[in-house]
Amino acid sequence: RGYLNLFTSFVVAFSATVFGDFTGYLFTRMFGSPERLARYRKGNRAFRIIERYIGAHPFTTIFISRFIGLSTTAANFISGFVAMPIKTFLLADCIANGMCISLYLGLG
Repeated sequence: RGYLNLFTSFVVAFSATVFGDFTGYLFTRMFGSPERLARYRKGNRAFRIIERYIGAHPFTTIFISRFIGLSTTAANFISGFVAMPIKTFLLADCIANGMCISLYLGLG
């Protein structure tokens, strides 16, 4: 019916998801302290698991987390805590978000 422009929807959704993910990453990268990292590592098993995967496979972990809803935010924050390179984070985030948004728009 012409109510929705897919290109505009893609650009808006892509920009919003990448900006939101990068904000979480930058927040913990700038304000995360070794004490906070130790506190989260000590009391949270899921944190330790994601941290281990990010250390071993940073690109793959960020990529896969975009398709698993609950792990996206955790992966963003942990990436900032462990000081993942910004280029690696943004590359994985942009590719995965582009594919994820395309999938959702295609299904819709």
